Amino acid sequence: IEGLPYLKYLNKYKKHYAGNSTLVILNMLNGLYYTQIKKYNIANSFFENAAKVGEKSNEKFDLAVNYYKYSQFLEKRKQYKNALFYLNKYNELSDQLVNDNKVKKAQLAGVNLQIDEYKREIDTGLVSAPVLGFAIMTPLL
Repeated sequence: IEGLPYLKYLNKYKKHYAGNSTLVILNMLNGLYYTQIKKYNIANSFFENAAKVGEKSNEKFDLAVNYYKYSQFLEKRKQYKNALFYLNKYNELSDQLVNDNKVKKAQLAGVNLQIDEYKREIDTGLVSAPVLGFAIMTPLL
């Protein structure tokens, strides 16, 4: 496995440099590595640890990726009920991430709408500009 030196390096220095997001992904990568070398019990504990860290720290994106990879691992191990459970968790979290993104886009659209309104006010001769928390209404001459 060509990425093994990098994985070993990350494992060695994770206590010094890894945040929660990195820990989720690092545990998942270790799970994938141990799956590759057919040490399934060790791989399983890494996937489970990634899920615990991700759930505790609310690392939604990384957690979703782990759920998906873990469901694939469980399916290959013929643990279909658990595989379906984690696949469903992946789908739920993915939907939530998509909805969160839609909310952010809607909020941005609202800000852009407000900017457009300020521009119209400027174009019509009435300037409404918030300055230090106060609105100044000044007709343009």
